Amino acid sequence: MKTTSLTENITHKEDKPAIQLLLATAFSKEIRIAFKAGQIIKEHTAPGPIVVEIFEGKIDFGLEGKVLHLKKGDLITLDAKKYLTI
Repeated sequence: MKTTSLTENITHKEDKPAIQLLLATAFSKEIRIAFKAGQIIKEHTAPGPIVVEIFEGKIDFGLEGKVLHLKKGDLITLDAKKYLTI
């Protein structure tokens, strides 16, 4: 069994989002991405299916040319190899 916290030890970087691995198992990997206002992640793909949860705040989430305006509490699932920008 592994445990961690979404709300403890949150760090931010001045120049880019702070990405932290929280848990890794044989079947999943949980990461936390902490943004400061105005920070972005360049377009990329995920190697496998993912679930994105907006824990606090709001983001503009780009997916294959569309922009979704996500807010605290929203969830989105994506298949592998979909192009996304945050």
